[in-house]
Amino acid sequence: MYSVAGSDTTSTALTVIIWHLLANPKTMQKLTAEICENFNSAEAINYQALRALPYLHAVIEEERWLPNSSIKCDKAAFSPFSYGPRSCLGRNMAYMEMSLTLALLVFRLKLSFANHDNEIQAGFDVEDAFVAIKPSVPVTVKKVTA
Repeated sequence: MYSVAGSDTTSTALTVIIWHLLANPKTMQKLTAEICENFNSAEAINYQALRALPYLHAVIEEERWLPNSSIKCDKAAFSPFSYGPRSCLGRNMAYMEMSLTLALLVFRLKLSFANHDNEIQAGFDVEDAFVAIKPSVPVTVKKVTA
């Protein structure tokens, strides 16, 4: 069970984050700019440095947590990993995995929906089962050139 624990939730979170980044190109551009302005190579990308990037963190946790956000929410009410003695042991690993994956993805690749209008119209829906059954999303992937 330990090998499955957390893997599905992290992969589902990354799938949803990437879908929303593709659906919102300005958000993708802003994230890509933050990563590319702070790193000059994929090898230089590390979790310690990524922890200092506010926009990457906001993309993972939702943009409403940025200091200049027009949406004001109570941060104490947001607890995706739970609190107390039963909180998720893998929280730090999940943030590390999501941060590194997203940073390396936008640094190395240019992603876009194969058909943006169709994807926006269809929306994104995840079917829940023992592990999440994610929909097929046609994506165009191109290597970033310097």
